[in-house]
Amino acid sequence: MRFRFTKTILGDLEQNIQYEWLEYNKLGSYSASTIIGLNTRREHGLLNIVHRDSRIASVLAKLEESVFVDTHLYELSTNQYDDLVFPHGYNYLE
Repeated sequence: MRFRFTKTILGDLEQNIQYEWLEYNKLGSYSASTIIGLNTRREHGLLNIVHRDSRIASVLAKLEESVFVDTHLYELSTNQYDDLVFPHGYNYLE
C-alpha cells in the first residue's frame, strides 16, 4: 500500500505522529517509528529484538541526522522531551 504525505502534513507535528511504519524480518527483529522519526512508543526503534519470552531489547533506538549546507547546520531529527520538542527536523521533510 502506498501513501503520499505532503509537506503540509509533515510540517504538522500533532498530525504526523499519528502515522507510523513497521518493518520486520522472520528472525525476530524489527524497526518501527513515526513517519518523522519521532519515537513515541517504547517499542519504537531502528533495531529491536524480540526474545522468546516476548521481551523486547532495543539495540539501536534512533540516529540523529543533520546536514551542513555551506556554513548552516540543519538538524533533521525530531525528539520529544516532556513538553519540549527539539530539534524541529520535521519542518524540513518533503
